[in-house]
Amino acid sequence: MLRHDEIVTAVTRSDPGGAEAACREHIRSVFADLINALPEQLTRTPTA
Repeated sequence: MLRHDEIVTAVTRSDPGGAEAACREHIRSVFADLINALPEQLTRTPTA
């Protein structure tokens, strides 16, 4: 089974622009998830 870094290297070599776009979209998605979860985290009562 290919490791993650081997897959990324193969994709980057075959389509550098596509690999960059996929990375940007992934980062955008992660930040969107974090931002969407923020209001709940701010209003939740902390538990000891």
